[in-house]
Amino acid sequence: MPHKIAEFASGPARTIPPDVSLSVALRAMRASRVRHLIVVEHSRPIGVLTLHDVHFAEAEGRDPDATMTRAAMEPALVVSPEATLTQVVARMLASKSSAAVVQRGSDLAIFTTTDALAALARLLLSPLPGQHVLVPSTIPPG
Repeated sequence: MPHKIAEFASGPARTIPPDVSLSVALRAMRASRVRHLIVVEHSRPIGVLTLHDVHFAEAEGRDPDATMTRAAMEPALVVSPEATLTQVVARMLASKSSAAVVQRGSDLAIFTTTDALAALARLLLSPLPGQHVLVPSTIPPG
């Protein structure tokens, strides 16, 4: 049975309007200890602002106090909570998105590349019925 994306998404997601500065967005990220904010306009997700987007804008010489979130965000990849993990990962890969917005009505969650790695670990380390999985207590040096 395919896994639904809602099983793996993080929520509720942190949101921000598109007309705030990158400085304000960065403070919101730090305060919430997140690297992604969903940009919402008129109750609709329109984009995702990542910590990478903020740093990239700064590296380009843009003033974080004068640059608005709208100018630095990625378009939102919005998916249904009923979408499968495989479908969402395929769409993220095709669009080179670092996150997908999972929307059910007005409730928003986010599925990031970190969530994808956690899902992969969970699925790989979950034994099938009748099987046992041995997980090493330490990772050997590489």
